Amino acid sequence: MGIESPLLDELMAQVREETGQKCIAHVLEARFGTVPPQVVAELRTVRDGQKLDDLHSFAVVCPDLDAFRARLRS
Repeated sequence: MGIESPLLDELMAQVREETGQKCIAHVLEARFGTVPPQVVAELRTVRDGQKLDDLHSFAVVCPDLDAFRARLRS
């Protein structure tokens, strides 16, 4: 039996968001070198899990950081 707690649910969602954001930043860094702080800051504003999944998939295949920025802002 699990514990049902809105606070726990909120904390878990926050951890998932932060983990997704960090994973995306690491993919970009591995592919393109240093990621500009502005891109990382914008990425940290993304809270939607589906958008984070989309951005992660795109980070793996995008041609360059400019293309990633455009997707991030859309």
